[in-house]
Amino acid sequence: YYVKAYNKCGQSTQSNSDSGTRLSVPVADFTGSPRSGCAPLTVYFIDQSTGNPTHWTWDFGDSTPVNHDRNPTHTYDNPGTYTVTLTVSNKCGYDKEIKTNYITVKVPDIAVSTDSFNLSLCLNETKDTTLIIYNTGGCTLTWNLAWSPPRSWVIGSPTSGSTNPSGQDIVHLHFDSDSLSPGTYSTTMVITSNDPDESPLYIPVRLTVGAPDITVSPDSFDVTLYRHETIDTTLVICNIGSCILSWNLSESPSRFWISESPTADSLGSGECTNVNLHIDTDSLCTGTYSVTLVITSNDPDKPIVNVPVNLTIESLTYEISGHVRYYDGYEPVQNTMMILSGFTSDTTTTDATGYYLFSNLPGGLIYDVKPTKTNVDRDPAITAYDAALILQYATNLVSFNNYQLIAGDVTGNSQVTAYDASLVIQYVVGIIEHFTTGDWTFDPESIRYVVLNSDQVNQNYVAVLYGDVSGNWPTTGTSVLLTGTDHSNDTSDCLFEETTCEVYIPYINSVPGTSISVPINIKGAVGVVSADIVLTYDPKVLTLKDISTTSLTTDYIMAYKTSPINQTEERIRIALAGSKAVGEEGTLLMVSFDIADNVVDGTNPLEINYVELNEGMVACKITSGMIEIASAGVTAYSTVPKAYALSENRPNPFRAYTEIRYAIPANSYVMIKIYDVSGQSVRTLVSECQAAGYYTIRWDGKDEKGDSIPVGIYFCRMQAGNFTSTKKLVLFK
Repeated sequence: YYVKAYNKCGQSTQSNSDSGTRLSVPVADFTGSPRSGCAPLTVYFIDQSTGNPTHWTWDFGDSTPVNHDRNPTHTYDNPGTYTVTLTVSNKCGYDKEIKTNYITVKVPDIAVSTDSFNLSLCLNETKDTTLIIYNTGGCTLTWNLAWSPPRSWVIGSPTSGSTNPSGQDIVHLHFDSDSLSPGTYSTTMVITSNDPDESPLYIPVRLTVGAPDITVSPDSFDVTLYRHETIDTTLVICNIGSCILSWNLSESPSRFWISESPTADSLGSGECTNVNLHIDTDSLCTGTYSVTLVITSNDPDKPIVNVPVNLTIESLTYEISGHVRYYDGYEPVQNTMMILSGFTSDTTTTDATGYYLFSNLPGGLIYDVKPTKTNVDRDPAITAYDAALILQYATNLVSFNNYQLIAGDVTGNSQVTAYDASLVIQYVVGIIEHFTTGDWTFDPESIRYVVLNSDQVNQNYVAVLYGDVSGNWPTTGTSVLLTGTDHSNDTSDCLFEETTCEVYIPYINSVPGTSISVPINIKGAVGVVSADIVLTYDPKVLTLKDISTTSLTTDYIMAYKTSPINQTEERIRIALAGSKAVGEEGTLLMVSFDIADNVVDGTNPLEINYVELNEGMVACKITSGMIEIASAGVTAYSTVPKAYALSENRPNPFRAYTEIRYAIPANSYVMIKIYDVSGQSVRTLVSECQAAGYYTIRWDGKDEKGDSIPVGIYFCRMQAGNFTSTKKLVLFK
């Protein structure tokens, strides 16, 4: 037989024997268990190589030394994925088995929701928050929580735990600022775990404890007011702290004169409240008052803030002023006495504009103001024409307004009758000096100021002069004079247009020791219902017997009164009024005299000084005529003077006014002026062409501007044609 022999590696050799073992190249292979797990992970490796390997080399992939055990045990301490290599060999050769990513080692991986805490609390405030612990690793995370250093103001719960992979645990943190003062506090949260990379974990914790901080502005009030005055002012309360400010306001002691709104509020950081303070001095007297506003709050440093309020009340003064004006035309009424009564008493008079003023009157008090006025002399605004209007009203021929009804009711019985007209006639001539109602009345009669708390301006009154139903006040009382063309620069003969109306006394010739009736005639009159006439006569020559109406004035009421001027002159004032107009021509009145026995021949004892028809609304020429007394002769009538004449003024001396009579025998340019003692011209009374006749003018003692002149001696000079005459006048007050 043939024997084929192999070497130990399985190669053919010639041999005649059959002894020895057949060898081959080994094939490497292995298994490991467990292949994954948490570090430290111990893996048991088993060799499963074939081909009878005699040497083993293990590389576990974690940089540890190789191992030559056939079935080694290896521990992985670090997480990761590891590649394991087994190399086997024998005499025939070697083989290598590489298993990539064969072993996986896992560890826990800790993560937290925040890496720090920074909180703010107010005093005595608490706050809860959380810390979340995450496990992002593949193994269970075990952890413990501690504080470094420990603080009483923070507590964490739980303080330990185990967290599954991809799981989380919530740690509840409780912060409490109780017993803490404002300031900053800190500690560190220390978390230890089985995370090989992040243990321990440090989380800083910072707590800021804040507080409210109150400010007030202003810090005090000093208020000055007048009585019955009010004021609103503002107190500003602010919170400049970091926490909510809660405050309340009260008064110490409580005062009724001050009120606040609001009295409580809560303010966030940086917010303010405007507190309105209302101060009312009503019912308070002058003086000083005080109160403290007490503000309590949760400000730990300023729990109480006091704001003093000092109130000073002064006496406020006001004024009462206005005008007094006449009812018809609203002319200012000067020299009206204004009487103030009430808390204080005072008087004042209205000025030339009718204005009056009471000033510096303490406020809050009661006052009454009442006007009054009394005439010293008979007021020339009241004439027979007013009596005629009253008669017309009483017979329903005219109507009156409310103020005319007041003026016409001189008896004060709330009726306007013919009796009122008769009283007016008596007043005009001077039989009575005043009406029973007084001289003046006012609308309103008085004004009461219950509480004077402001200036009272335009407190006006309407004045009514009793008897002046025509409403022609004020009047200067100047007689009705003839007017014509101004020829002051004309040296030629004077041309004059005759007037249509004339009141005159005709030329009369009589004898001593007899009686004489002198007619007061009128001609060219239209619509005349009243006449105011003044006659002057020489009482040594004439003695008045009677004055009577005539057929022309039979339904008229008439009154007259005589009054002495001096030893050689008396005045007769006559007032005549009716409801219907007299005829255009006739005798108004008959004046009867007795002539003395011892009269010098040629005496002219009677003149017409003044005539006013319908309060001057009817212009009429005055012609006195002449009464010549002779031892024997017949009565004759003439209206033309025989010569130029300038009579003595009457009265003289005079106070308010004086009358100047003169006569011109032919149409002439007449110039009458008043001069002072230095020869300076004071006033021009007449400068015009006038027809032949007798004239009377009145001078009121004023200059060309209407201003009163000083008392003293003055001269009246008349020039007419070739006639010149000067008379001395004496003005006194």
